[in-house]
Amino acid sequence: MIKLSDKKINLQGTRNARELGGYVTADGKKVKRGLLLRTAELSALTDADVCLLKERFNLGTVIDFRLYDEMLEKPDVAIDGVDYHNISVMSVPDDQETKDVFTKADRTDPIVMIKLCEKFGLFDDRLYSGVVTSKTGKSGYKRFFDLLLNSPDDRAVLWHCTSGKDRTGIAAALLLSALGVDENTLLEDYLLTNAFNEQLILNFKQGISALTDDVSLINKAPLIHYSVDGAFMKNMIETLKSGYKSINGYLSQELGLKQSDFEELKRKYLE
Repeated sequence: MIKLSDKKINLQGTRNARELGGYVTADGKKVKRGLLLRTAELSALTDADVCLLKERFNLGTVIDFRLYDEMLEKPDVAIDGVDYHNISVMSVPDDQETKDVFTKADRTDPIVMIKLCEKFGLFDDRLYSGVVTSKTGKSGYKRFFDLLLNSPDDRAVLWHCTSGKDRTGIAAALLLSALGVDENTLLEDYLLTNAFNEQLILNFKQGISALTDDVSLINKAPLIHYSVDGAFMKNMIETLKSGYKSINGYLSQELGLKQSDFEELKRKYLE
């Protein structure tokens, strides 16, 4: 069982903030501490957070997986000396029917928004499989690995999306696999979101319970902002195994990682 205290990086202005350091690979090596960080959006970082990221982690690169509109609405706090990259891994449906649905919907009504999320597949456990096999997903995660490979050895890389759990969680799983971490650990790291956000999940469910008695909707609702479902990640892993024999097979065949790239990632991020 992974301890929250072992992964927490103590940022006050964001949530689900943690590192991959300490995970053990199949050949007994460990992911280096303080180099690989994952969080939710960075729009509300405090001065103390910025200081911590600069001084303790020597942050060099931030990768923002949010859509352009998400990024404009809540831009990251800028940190001097840090390179920022916006990489979209998901596409917004642009058909007229979808546009009409969102235009006409009352987006101030939480129940309406939850039902819209359900309608457009955000509660479907095939969501992640669709992301990694899409053109946008493959292009985006390829750029993610390119940045990891080209990051200076002593500078941390931080990646995030809005809630730091879905697009960010996929990135973490792909990276841990590339480093040689086993599948069970990938899943444990993914599910840590539910522990980090435990109180937020409870509060959100209580709020939705006051608006509806639909138990299924109440249980699904936190998936929008705060919780994760192991079935999403398991489905993605099985999809990649089926199509490419393994996650690393997908990384090689679709993202173009060569054997030398796997070796370089291990050199940079393992000890």
